[in-house]
Amino acid sequence: MSEFNKDKLDEFLGIVRKYMQVRGSLTQRDLAEKSDIGVSTMSRFLTRKTADINPQIVAKIVAVLEIPLHEMIDFVEEDFTEKFVRLVKFYKGTVLEETDDSFDDKKEEAQEDTATKQTAPIADP
Repeated sequence: MSEFNKDKLDEFLGIVRKYMQVRGSLTQRDLAEKSDIGVSTMSRFLTRKTADINPQIVAKIVAVLEIPLHEMIDFVEEDFTEKFVRLVKFYKGTVLEETDDSFDDKKEEAQEDTATKQTAPIADP
């Protein structure tokens, strides 16, 4: 059983490249880092130098780039669609948690900076 329609791989990779541009001109390295995939693995996947299509790599890319699932409909085999959607949602949750953690850290830093500025003594001229 194949999870993906290999005849539509080129179309999928075109969609990935489109969303790499739409989401801020991401490089392969940027996408690899954001999706927690090795840079060489990402490069091999995007240049079609892998024998198999790994569903987890595809799902991570779709989640990170926030590719609408309707753009994937022809690429994902019908009997794998439900499982793939769950996989993408799982990775989207992981990406959102990391973003939320980063946001919370920045918020705490800003609050600490504000508190420090408010309690610092004012120098006399």
